[in-house]
Amino acid sequence: MIIEEISEVTNTDDYTIYLVNKSPNPKVFWCFLERPEVFVDNPHVFANSTTNLQVYPNQPGQNSFTIPVQYVVGAGASNNPIEEGIKIQSSVSNDANIKDEWEVDYATVPPNRGPLMNKSGEASPDKTISIQSSSFEKERNEAQGWYSSMTFGIKTSNGFIGMTWDPDPAEKEIITPKLTFYVSVGTYSSSTLANFTTVSNHSAKISLSDFDLLNNATVTLESDGTWKVTKGKSSQLSIDSINSLVQSHLYLSKAHAELVSLATLKPYYSNLLPSSSQTDVIVDFDWLYDSYQDEQAPAGTFIQGTLTVTVALTAAFSVFLLSGVSFNMSGQVGTTTFNFSYNGSASSEFIKSLFVRGAEIYLKS
Repeated sequence: MIIEEISEVTNTDDYTIYLVNKSPNPKVFWCFLERPEVFVDNPHVFANSTTNLQVYPNQPGQNSFTIPVQYVVGAGASNNPIEEGIKIQSSVSNDANIKDEWEVDYATVPPNRGPLMNKSGEASPDKTISIQSSSFEKERNEAQGWYSSMTFGIKTSNGFIGMTWDPDPAEKEIITPKLTFYVSVGTYSSSTLANFTTVSNHSAKISLSDFDLLNNATVTLESDGTWKVTKGKSSQLSIDSINSLVQSHLYLSKAHAELVSLATLKPYYSNLLPSSSQTDVIVDFDWLYDSYQDEQAPAGTFIQGTLTVTVALTAAFSVFLLSGVSFNMSGQVGTTTFNFSYNGSASSEFIKSLFVRGAEIYLKS
């Protein structure tokens, strides 16, 4: 059993796990955080993650999870029991640091009320974070369909990784964070509780010793379904990056030549431009609609926006790929700005985090 000492890291450390997919099909990679020792023998502690990324087979470029060491504590109460397969989100959460002690005030119902969370003013033991629950009538609450939850984990560039459990009344959990990660593919869902044994048995395990001096590691899903963890950034990623840059240059050169030729043609020939794909980079973007901010929107994430690229569109493309995620688009040939939309299960926060000026996109019909 690997036990990572928290003294090895600080809150300024960022860890990057690069993802390579050598399987024949696109896969959604999920990241999970290993349980601290205090929870290892507790079957009522479940993995909870919103950190995922779709990666295409042998996809050029770099796909990764970036994990800043920023701990998070949270608490909630709802009509959902704390069980595998149930979606649980904290109604209150706070960034936490080593030696923090937090108090959570749970209500006895009726009426139904969410918890309150505050720092206690006391210090947790060295290398730990503590969470103390208040006194409350747990059995009475659950008999009336009101279930309390407590959560601990880490923020990532893609969301959250951690664990959720059902707290007992007036109980303190003293947590020594364990920086060991799992990367898996499977039918997981964002903020939906998963069994830790299932996660650990079908995943790649990444410990601190698997990262190089720059805090980089690479996880590869092999063509036979097995996992490989290598220290640092895979050399294949570097080769892919060079190939991608070369391919981008070729596409841009071809697009430029075709646009020059297009200028000599009659306007009604413009739709015949022989191009079915285009690689480009993001110059600017703007958000027009986000269902997360619309209380009447249906479940799921629906986002609309405008995107500006460097090279005028060489065809009436309908789709573009950004970090392995597919977006619908509509734009006219010869323009550099077009409308786009996303409709799927990834969180709004995750989708928006993909949009960075200078990021590469692949447009296709």
